[in-house]
Amino acid sequence: MVRLTADLIWKSPHFFNAIKERELDLRGNKIAVIENLGATEDQFDTIDLSDNEIVKLENFPYLNRLGTLLINNNRITRINPEIGEFLPKLHTLILTNNRLVNLVEIDPLASIPKLQTLSLLDNNITKKPNYRLYVIFRLKKLRLLDFRKIKQKERIEAESLFASKEAEEEAKMIPAKTFTPGEVVDVSDASKEVQIPKVVAPTPEQIIAIKAAIVNSQTLEEVARLEQALRSGQIPLEFQISNNDKELAANSNKEDNMETDGDNESSDDAAKQEEHEKPTPIEQVKEHVAQARKAQKVWASSSFRQRRQFLRILLKYIVEHQELICEVSSRDTGKTMVDASLGEIMTTCEKITWLLSEDLLGDQCCTSEQKVEFHPLGVIGAIVSWNYPFHNIFNLMLAAVFSGNAVVIKVSEHASWSGFFYFRIIQAALAAVGAPDNLVHVITGFGETGRALVSSVDKIIFVGSPGVGRMIMQKAAETLIPVTLELGGKDAFIVCEDVDVSHVVQIAVRAALQSSGQNCAGAERFYVHRDIYPTFVAEIVNLVKSVIAGPPLTGRGSFGNLGEDAVDQFFPPTVIVNVNHSMKLMQEEVFGPIIPIMKFDTDEEAINLANDSNYGLGCAVFSGNQKRAIEIASQIRCGFAAVNDFASTYMCQSLPFGGVKHSGFGRFAGIEGLRACCLVKSVVEDRWWPYIKTKIPKPIQYPISENAFEFQESLIEALYGLNVWDRLRALVNVLKIISEQNTYSPTDKKRQ
Repeated sequence: MVRLTADLIWKSPHFFNAIKERELDLRGNKIAVIENLGATEDQFDTIDLSDNEIVKLENFPYLNRLGTLLINNNRITRINPEIGEFLPKLHTLILTNNRLVNLVEIDPLASIPKLQTLSLLDNNITKKPNYRLYVIFRLKKLRLLDFRKIKQKERIEAESLFASKEAEEEAKMIPAKTFTPGEVVDVSDASKEVQIPKVVAPTPEQIIAIKAAIVNSQTLEEVARLEQALRSGQIPLEFQISNNDKELAANSNKEDNMETDGDNESSDDAAKQEEHEKPTPIEQVKEHVAQARKAQKVWASSSFRQRRQFLRILLKYIVEHQELICEVSSRDTGKTMVDASLGEIMTTCEKITWLLSEDLLGDQCCTSEQKVEFHPLGVIGAIVSWNYPFHNIFNLMLAAVFSGNAVVIKVSEHASWSGFFYFRIIQAALAAVGAPDNLVHVITGFGETGRALVSSVDKIIFVGSPGVGRMIMQKAAETLIPVTLELGGKDAFIVCEDVDVSHVVQIAVRAALQSSGQNCAGAERFYVHRDIYPTFVAEIVNLVKSVIAGPPLTGRGSFGNLGEDAVDQFFPPTVIVNVNHSMKLMQEEVFGPIIPIMKFDTDEEAINLANDSNYGLGCAVFSGNQKRAIEIASQIRCGFAAVNDFASTYMCQSLPFGGVKHSGFGRFAGIEGLRACCLVKSVVEDRWWPYIKTKIPKPIQYPISENAFEFQESLIEALYGLNVWDRLRALVNVLKIISEQNTYSPTDKKRQ
């Protein structure tokens, strides 16, 4: 255990995070007790105490500035009843993966006056009856619970359910049924209780079995059936345990208890031992990487013919199963089938087609004496986002495997179901070409898994937010591995006055609403020339009104869901006018279906507005004068630009993709992205070996001669001088010095 001392506080990282708040990072220090936070002098908006050993949420000094407190992955069991007095402006509290059990344990949080966001995920408390409604009832100002927006109907239901004190107390008492050894049970009460019809909840073993069956399901219908069973609690026949089996299990347990004579210490010790021996997420990740590293050594010697065959098998499967792939993506992320086809299928097929048509690796010879060789790096790690679950896996996997590497991909915890479904496609294609087992791994998990992956691989590629990107860079610095970061964008969409407005409006709506606006390269800032501003706004509003938000797979929505849960998270496409750069809307990535439109008067003003952003991923410029559009685009600081077009830059997989500033650095796609998966080695060899060998001129051989510098001076002028006659004169002097050296014996030389 480590004490939280003032010295530890000020030696820990503190920085401005992605939302420009001052953050103190105290993660992973094995801190057991919160203390000495007064040493922060109330200078931080966010404090991160995740991945420690904290048991009690207490001992806070008065911190008037603190707004966000992150305490994931600790052992919190108790909260100070007066915590709100010390944290008056706390609005976000993340307590994911702690040890809160009973509903009453969250009551102290009601004392925090401004608490709006709370996460209690992976606490046992979330399994209690009416857990969500109870929290909503107790914390009146809460807006987000477990990263889901609280709806008005939930507030009404909570108020109705806990309207009386008796109901509230009863809810607190539900989990508190206990049995005291030696106590005489009232048999009559027990019999009455048995006679009440009950819905038998699934056992933990049944839940695990059903989830495993979902992962291994071959059809979407089977997935839907099993998911419905989990939601309803009505277990399918193939997972039910017969009464005879239950009795047999009960008798077996009874016999076991009799044999131990009431003493369960040995079984407890065995359970503890088993828990102790269970591999941690870090150990599991390292095992995945070790397996991949072993497979990569075999794959590195594979031929490009074998690698191209792997790509052809994948391409054939994707083309023949487009609908299935898109349905899986839609089910896990909520996007429409058309959005999935554009962003998942077309981009991936384009990448495979490009790889098949180009000779991109091998020896790249400049002359017969020098060349550049490209060797696999080894094991490449990738951490990808949830918004394009198919393409984000395949895009990075294709480049890594084609260049001779193994790859371990951590998919988002919000899209792990589809990730493992797509993984099986890759496994089948690799097996078909005789690739070694374990060449490609797909894993899932939270921050601890990501950190373990970064520290184990030979290169890391990350697609996500700037805040997490900084953490990955910090972790990668420990092993000095190369990093490629794609961290989102705030792309500008510039419309000059000489365009066909109706034509550009259609492109603008697609640019903003593709994948429900959850697109890193989507358009997020619209700059329209003042002369056409009214017409442009009128037409885009009219078009956006025709877009229907709803569940895409039911046929009720031409525009998909919003958010990571893919369930009932809809936000209507929205056009906002009269915006300016003082608004967060024009500075921070929205990642949603918002179209903010701003006027400009001159090209110079449009360029300045486009560059006034921390992001620099891409841009699009529209003008009836192609030369004018090119001139504007060339002055915008970003990684790619589309002139009178949108998204074609990404569809051209022969082009490198990536950004600058807070959008990250490094490239994937294109030759640049493929070679970034390689160790680049420069090789020089004698042209006519062994007949003519490289020889060091005598004047600079050891021991160095007296006129060695004169020789060097003349040699450099002979090779690089700008005047022909000076070069000839210097060459004569070089030859003279060499001839003189040849007439002297080594004993006559004097070292300068």
